[in-house]
Amino acid sequence: MENSVNRDNNASPDFILLTDDFAAEMDCSASLLLEDYLDHVFSPLVGLMPIDERQRLREEIRCHLDRFAATYESEGLPKRDAALRAIDEFGRSDQVGDDFALAWMSRRVKGRLAKLVGWQNAVAITCFGAATAWVSVLEQLHIFMLGQEASPAPITFGLSPAELRLYIPRPFPLPENSPTFWLLIVSLVVAPLIAGAIAGWFAPIRSTRAAYQALMGFTIYSFVTGVLMLPACYGLFVALFQLFYWMPLGCLSVYLGAAARRRQACRFAVLS
Repeated sequence: MENSVNRDNNASPDFILLTDDFAAEMDCSASLLLEDYLDHVFSPLVGLMPIDERQRLREEIRCHLDRFAATYESEGLPKRDAALRAIDEFGRSDQVGDDFALAWMSRRVKGRLAKLVGWQNAVAITCFGAATAWVSVLEQLHIFMLGQEASPAPITFGLSPAELRLYIPRPFPLPENSPTFWLLIVSLVVAPLIAGAIAGWFAPIRSTRAAYQALMGFTIYSFVTGVLMLPACYGLFVALFQLFYWMPLGCLSVYLGAAARRRQACRFAVLS
């Protein structure tokens, strides 16, 4: 034992220097690892949260991470492993960042709906609810006009109505030479794209999932009203259009709108 201690005491200065450098490098590596994690956490907040709020929250989280890392280090883990364990305990950076962004945005809103269901859900419900309401008004208007006037002849493209039904099965209506019909069709095509872009722009955090949930509810609403409107098949046509067109294209439009908002938020320019 004494020989062992003597050998350690007689270790060369070069060996001691290398050991100290390695320990300093590990300290620096652990610190940079925590800073890199915080960069990823706060990237969604750039342009959305003021810089003073971000800095205050970042320092607070860094204190928590340092405390977690110190606890694991006291249990015998190396500094880098302790930092990794602290990060793992705190959570994935994208989820933590989105949680902070939603919490901060929710504190700013004053509407009851936003406080009840969350900011991103309130925006999705408002945008796609307005689109669904507009289409429902056009649908009712078209049915009302059909009841007041003689039914317009369908556009058959040189085919008989029976032959055309082979290509356009029920409940899809045959194309009609009517202004309200074409206004309804154009609205069905354009409305989810506009509503999705607006929803993604104003609620760029977790907006795609909120849009999917809102669209699912409005599709069920359209299906129920469509069943109640039978034998007129326009309600079921709208419900199917929402299910197979609004759902994917609306969510894609929300995603692109949110990406554009985040890109715009990350743009920093000094106006001359």
